[in-house]
Amino acid sequence: MPSIPAYPPLRDASIGLGLLVSLITTAPCLAAELTPQQLFRQASAQLVAVELTDEKEAVLSTHSAVAIGGNRFATTCEVLSGVAGIFLVESSGRHAASLVQHDPRRNLCVLASAGLDRDQAIMRDSPPQPGERIYALSNALGLGLGISEGVVSGMRRFAGETYIQFTAPIAPGSEGGGLFDSSGQLIGLIDYQRRDGQNINFAAPARWIAEIGTRQTTDDKRTALRDKANTLSRQQQWPALLEHAAGWTAAYPDDAEAWLWQAAMAESLGDMAKAEHGYREVRRLETDSLKGGLGLARVLLQQKKNEAARTQARSLLALRQEDAEIWFMIGRTEAVLGNLAAAEEAFRRTIGLSPWATVAYENLAWVAGQRGDVDTQVSIWRQLAHLQPDAAKVSERLAAAYLLQKRPARALATAERLLQKAPDNADAWYWKGVALVGLERPMAAIEAFLRSLAGQPRSPAWVWSTLGDTYYGLQMWRESVAAHRQSLRLEPNETQWRRKLGIALKDSYEFEEAMSIFKDITKTQPNDPFGWRQVGFVHAYRNEIPESIVALEHTLNLDPKQGKVWLALTEQYYKAGRRENMLRAYKQLRALDQGQAEQAYLWFVLPAEIMP
Repeated sequence: MPSIPAYPPLRDASIGLGLLVSLITTAPCLAAELTPQQLFRQASAQLVAVELTDEKEAVLSTHSAVAIGGNRFATTCEVLSGVAGIFLVESSGRHAASLVQHDPRRNLCVLASAGLDRDQAIMRDSPPQPGERIYALSNALGLGLGISEGVVSGMRRFAGETYIQFTAPIAPGSEGGGLFDSSGQLIGLIDYQRRDGQNINFAAPARWIAEIGTRQTTDDKRTALRDKANTLSRQQQWPALLEHAAGWTAAYPDDAEAWLWQAAMAESLGDMAKAEHGYREVRRLETDSLKGGLGLARVLLQQKKNEAARTQARSLLALRQEDAEIWFMIGRTEAVLGNLAAAEEAFRRTIGLSPWATVAYENLAWVAGQRGDVDTQVSIWRQLAHLQPDAAKVSERLAAAYLLQKRPARALATAERLLQKAPDNADAWYWKGVALVGLERPMAAIEAFLRSLAGQPRSPAWVWSTLGDTYYGLQMWRESVAAHRQSLRLEPNETQWRRKLGIALKDSYEFEEAMSIFKDITKTQPNDPFGWRQVGFVHAYRNEIPESIVALEHTLNLDPKQGKVWLALTEQYYKAGRRENMLRAYKQLRALDQGQAEQAYLWFVLPAEIMP
């Protein structure tokens, strides 16, 4: 039993004795532990579900609230912003409620409902200790009141306040639920928005509930600004929201929430400099703001300030070591900087903290691709296909990975499984076509590409180009030219489409247009050996030997490891009667490609040697 506090001496002994008896009988005692079943029966009577509705009374979301006596209930403020209706739901029915007190800095609000009257939850004044057993009761996911068990991890500070960190699993809808000790006393109000990674959650201490009224802001304008921001966000009026946030920051330059709105809207509208300024203001005002820190790292990356982005992302580990979002951002910055090992480690940490973070799997696959590790790519996309069996994009990526692995049969099976679920999926038809090309079934592949183009593939130009390549492989020159024209028509600034069209035109003997394309490439990309190589080939086809030699020599100066070009140059020197140059070209070719060197010897060197 706690010691009885000292009091001044009393003149009336009888009064003193009565007071002493009163103090003894009312002094708090260590409460007995309850079983989880007993605790749930006792504590669930102190909780209600919260339904939030729009103007038409359609339910927007469901949350939780804890009884604090009479017709009043405590919950979190953030979920209430911008809603038209608030209802408390329990076994007796659904009751309209109103917001009567709020403490937005601590994210705590009080609701009142004339139709309900509940006893106050038993509050605990003393803070919980790390390792102490606790229970979370809430309306998680709107499925009704439920209970989960965990321990107190510690006390953590955010924005100058100390919150309870705990491990009991919670989910959306838990906001406003109760955190109880093993004796059934309320120790905290769950704040789902302050989560810190997988199964690491936060609650506001229960003693704060009694302070809501005294801390309630008198600044109704700031509350109205917050509500309007949430309403504009729900209506997706982004430019109006950016303008509203700018006015908010002008009126309250010390309000981190206002700067966060402005930064987020500027980022979404592409104004990265303004977004960076906003996120820096958030970090200045609230050094422990995770949203501000992640946003700043994100916009630094967008502006190619990659080193600064990495430094910013890694600095967030000082706030929270076990946070999936932080590790994912670290992975992104390391990947952009080309640090593949560090990026892989960060993405794997992300998955360890959040196994359903599919974007982390996708980035891991990208890292494997950068390393040329096709087997790992396949493994990752197979894991994702298991996590998301109905995600078409994942099946498409898996098919592509099988093709890189040179397993076209597996790619075809993957594409066909996707088509069984979605027969009109144009991209699935595309990957089926590519797989059929790999299986040397070009006519069936052409049919699949045409089926893809009949739908709405993500990149019609790419499908046309692959169709053009397939026609080209069949020496169907006119069809190849027509397909490549379509890809260039759809994306006229795409260089690879122009190159493919030029090659198809050259091999179908349409030299004038082909030469025009290749010469244009040499002007726009003078240091690219491709354009000069093709110019040399076209001159050779037209038997323009001196011009061909000049172009072929130039492309070899840019890249001397082009065996096919050395073969062509050997031929041109032979035709020009330049024996010494021919032998020099042949020697270069022999060092690069023995097979082509043998052809050059039989076709040009040997005839030159036996000529009289």
